[in-house]
Amino acid sequence: DRHFENQVLRNQDELLYIDLCQAMNAGDIGQVEASFLPWIYMFKATGKHKYAVQILHFLTNLQYNYPVELRCVTYNVY
Repeated sequence: DRHFENQVLRNQDELLYIDLCQAMNAGDIGQVEASFLPWIYMFKATGKHKYAVQILHFLTNLQYNYPVELRCVTYNVY
């Protein structure tokens, strides 16, 4: 039924949030990057395009525009 479907979607979104929080707390930037992709789609689907653009801009800069030294610092924060 509809209530069950909505609850499943809500649980999925909450698990994405928990996954992102745990990755940030652990300092796992690779998992944080992987967690950003579903958030971009959710923000676009809900009309929050500015959030989606900023996350996408950050990921693009990190992968292609930032110098290699800065990328290494980002990945080796310990």
